[in-house]
This record gives sequence, C-alpha cells and structure tokens, in this order.
Amino acid sequence: MAIKERPTFTTEQKEAWKSAKRLLKSLAGTKRFADKIRYRALHIAMSELRGKYKDNQGPIEIESKNPDKAQQRKNVDAYHSLRQRIDVWKAYFDNPGLKKLFIITDNELSDSQKAVQSAHCATQFQKEHPDAPWTNGTLVLLCPDPNYKHWDHPEESRLEVFFARNAGRYNYVTQWEEPDMDNKLTSVAILDDFAEAGKINGLKML
Repeated sequence: MAIKERPTFTTEQKEAWKSAKRLLKSLAGTKRFADKIRYRALHIAMSELRGKYKDNQGPIEIESKNPDKAQQRKNVDAYHSLRQRIDVWKAYFDNPGLKKLFIITDNELSDSQKAVQSAHCATQFQKEHPDAPWTNGTLVLLCPDPNYKHWDHPEESRLEVFFARNAGRYNYVTQWEEPDMDNKLTSVAILDDFAEAGKINGLKML
C-alpha cells in the first residue's frame, strides 16, 4: 500500500490557519447576526478542508426536525450566499498572501492623523464585511500622491475624487468619515490582490 504523502504548507498558510482559529474563537457565541454568518461560513470552510464536513451531514450542520425552522435556515443561507462565502474562504487558505488590505488615507493629514484614521478604517472594514477573506493579515498603507505627474487636474489627488473614480473596481470597500472632522472622508479600505491594487496609479506608500 502506497503511503499517502502529507501535504506541505507554507508559513503564510500556517499563520492564516492560526489566525482563522483565533477568529473563530472570538466569534463563538456571538449575538450579532453578521458575525454568526461569518462564523458559520469560516467554520464550514475549515471543516471541509480538514475533510470533516460533507453535504450538510455530521455534527456541524444538523438538519432541524422542525420543517419551519429548516426552511428558515435554507432561506437565510440563500440570502447570504453562504456557499459563495465558504468558497471564498477556502480560496483564501489556498493562497492567503494574495489578499491584502490596502488603506488609502487623505494626503493632507499629518502622519499621526493618517495612522489613527487608518486604524479606524481597518476596524470599520471588518464590521462592514464579515464575509471578507481577511484575518488581520497584511496591511498596506497608502495615500494619493499630489506630485503624480499624470493627474489631469490637481483635484484628482484629493481622496474624495480619487475614491469616486476607483471604488467601483472592488468587491470589498469601506470608507471612513471622521466624526471629529465634520464627517470628512479621511480613509478608504480596499481588499484585493497586490497585482491589481498595484495598478492603481497615483498612490504612494506612507
């Protein structure tokens, strides 16, 4: 009998798995509906990858004996595209380094303000996108470059203008408007792969 080779995992994959386990633990017993959906999708994805989950059978997903509750669960699943979320998480574990959270801040802010607004935006991103395949992984901090030579007009380096032109390109986007600055748009979070985000012209690293 041939000995089945154990799969090898990169350091990045191991760290992503550990982070996901910590996330599951923090979400366990949550009362927020969005967090329950995130917990369920991540739990099923990790279980499927371990070979311990098949076709809604087993200890994780038990069919309700109450027809009404069973139908309600199916409706919720359909509404939240649970299967799609599970597949997104599984793709993330296959290559966790692909997805990075890019935070773009207003270039007119001071360095300390940029740091604070970036933190606000990252936190808001996790609240708004519980389905996002990101477990406190890589952060890339950027801002529009006012000296970018290909701007058609200087106004294009303003965050509001830049965001309006680029927001529609991405599935996971969050904007942070600072209450202490008259709800001014101070930062934007985008989850995407490095190659695509690298194609956004006019940005510079903080």
